[in-house]
Amino acid sequence: MKNEKKVISALSIYDASHARLFDRAGGELIIVGDSANMVINGEPSTKSMTMDQMIYHAKAVRNGTRRLFVVDDMPLGSYEPSNQVAIENAARFMREADGNAVKI
Repeated sequence: MKNEKKVISALSIYDASHARLFDRAGGELIIVGDSANMVINGEPSTKSMTMDQMIYHAKAVRNGTRRLFVVDDMPLGSYEPSNQVAIENAARFMREADGNAVKI
């Protein structure tokens, strides 16, 4: 795509209703970021976001669209302990949230 200078539309989205609207508008990519902790949960940072909370938001987005490419963001603490922990949590994310990719 870069060599073709193709522009894509991407947004950070955290819920089904916004995912559905972006899908209908012709969007192409959604990032379900740990920024949901600040935007949706009102926390001062992303640091306290948990895997369970991220999976909740990622599943909600997937429920809003089957067409768009969805990238799910793994929260702080879900990948640092070891490569094995990172792989296990990434696999859990893919299995439970049904996204297209996981961002570590």
